[in-house]
Amino acid sequence: MLERKSPLSQKRILGKFGNLAEDIGVTIKETKSFSYLELSFWEAASPAMSSKLFELLGVGELPAAGRVSRIREGSLLRAAPRRLVYYGDEGTADILRAMVSDEEGSVVSLSHSRCALSLNGPKVTNLLKRGIRLDLSEKAFPVGACGFTEIHGLGVLLIRNKADQFDLIFMRTTALNMWTWLTETAEQFGYEVL
Repeated sequence: MLERKSPLSQKRILGKFGNLAEDIGVTIKETKSFSYLELSFWEAASPAMSSKLFELLGVGELPAAGRVSRIREGSLLRAAPRRLVYYGDEGTADILRAMVSDEEGSVVSLSHSRCALSLNGPKVTNLLKRGIRLDLSEKAFPVGACGFTEIHGLGVLLIRNKADQFDLIFMRTTALNMWTWLTETAEQFGYEVL
């Protein structure tokens, strides 16, 4: 398999930046190796596909809208009725690709068209609030929540892994704009690129 080259490789400089008078408020780490799949199930095959997912991946139930189901080394989320998104380890992605026949649905890998960042730290929610139109309070957007939204007008899939940790998955074509917005906005909090 070809190795993905990050569109951020020229901009992503490791180190600490911005307001360093206080502790680092946000850390930013690029996820370099991941799979991003869209799984669609034909209506007649939907119950059978649910059973396969339960059996092969140990999923108790399909995720509700806006929620993530953790499976093996990744996350499964509902993008629309009879459509799921998988984000995570490439090994689990191979299992998902093998389990869906043409008569049951389709599996499309969009991994090479996406970038992923992991943001965490005590000020990460404050950072995201400056560009996102979602209520990111823990009551409205708890751990395990996800949503397709925009940050500063750029489309993004946002997943909350912990109270102060989020994954952002977005199009490669918007990567430089996303990086510029994130780093410029994070300067006030002090940030570290890992």
